[in-house]
Amino acid sequence: MENLTSRKMGVKAASEYLGVSTSTVRRWAQGGYLPGIKIGHRGVWKFTENDLNTVIKNPLDPEEFIHNHKDVPYNWASTKKTYEQIVKELSDIKYAVDQSSIVAVTDKDGIILHVNQKFTEISKYSREELIGKTHRVINSKYHSKVFMKDLWDTILSGKVWHGELKNKDKEGNFYWVATTITPFLDEKGRPFQFIAIRNDITERKMIEERKDEFISVASHELKTPLTSLKLNLQLLERELKKAPAQKRDAYLNKALTYTNRLSRLIGDLLDISKIQSGIVEYEMGVVDIDSIIKSSIYSVQPTSEKHKIVQKSSPHVKVKVDKQRIEQVLNNMLTNAIKYSPKSKDIIVDVVKDSDYVTISVKDFGIGIDKNMHNKIFEKYYRVKEVENSFSGLGVGLYVSHEIIKNHGGTMWVESAKGKGSTFYFNLPIHKSK
Repeated sequence: MENLTSRKMGVKAASEYLGVSTSTVRRWAQGGYLPGIKIGHRGVWKFTENDLNTVIKNPLDPEEFIHNHKDVPYNWASTKKTYEQIVKELSDIKYAVDQSSIVAVTDKDGIILHVNQKFTEISKYSREELIGKTHRVINSKYHSKVFMKDLWDTILSGKVWHGELKNKDKEGNFYWVATTITPFLDEKGRPFQFIAIRNDITERKMIEERKDEFISVASHELKTPLTSLKLNLQLLERELKKAPAQKRDAYLNKALTYTNRLSRLIGDLLDISKIQSGIVEYEMGVVDIDSIIKSSIYSVQPTSEKHKIVQKSSPHVKVKVDKQRIEQVLNNMLTNAIKYSPKSKDIIVDVVKDSDYVTISVKDFGIGIDKNMHNKIFEKYYRVKEVENSFSGLGVGLYVSHEIIKNHGGTMWVESAKGKGSTFYFNLPIHKSK
């Protein structure tokens, strides 16, 4: 119900307040331009001060408004309600977009008029540093002039542009955004503003880049042992009858080495596929951790005459694991220790137990790993940039090992410093007989 007691102004008082004639007040009220209400059987118009202030603040021409609405039964109360509903809906939509997306509004020349909080967070620039500038402030110079011309040609023609952009934040870090730029058009169909809505896709692009690098490296890594294997078998075939036994054995040993290397590469690739599909099967059994360690050392030691693998302690601890999978993890750790310590000799394996877990470590005295890389090296396809040209590998062994240990209820980590060697650890729950 309308609060009738609050409507104290009549037509005359309204005309004096607004500075117009009483007939104008009646015409505006009748036409819906001036909010008000008729009271009593004679239909006397009554207004509040807010009603009159609404007219004062209204930017629309009253005569044009009344003309446009002359055939429409006007109900100010319902119109006000609809307006408030629309404002709330728009406010809710803006809130939802601001929570999920990076938003910027520019004029037709690309001058930034508005940015939301997400924009400042990802770009590292404040609003004050962005307003009044163009998007050149975050230009990474990755995209060609042809690419940017196509973007501008599209939006200046009044069309929506969709694409992916690589930007650079204030600290010099690159990030990728999936972008939609929508032009706002005037009555002649010409853009006067643009709104850009973006979503951060940096992680996805990094994975795609690693996949591309991985395919390239994998092709090389698989081709190299195959070529060497083929060459050694051809030499062996040629020299089979006339070469001395020692020379034939050398060819055979090389062929076997490359065969084993190829087998490990293929095995890692298959493991990644199984892990991603969630179909890795584990044949669990209770075994002594010491037997797994000794088996791994026995397998890996013959691959390097220069290095000596030393087992520091040999506690007999029972664990419930897939023996072959845990050996796979240890083999990977030992092989990496040999590979990344070309100028040192000793590789130390140690075992420490507490009440619930047994921890196995492999320590080398090689090139080491920078601290900010410690978490990244367990990611799929990741390889440290400084060593990827000097050492072979696909960047999958540690990822597979990490997943195997995680699926056994354990944890895998590294302690290392650049130039000071590395110690890789993993722990497993101790099996306690009931």
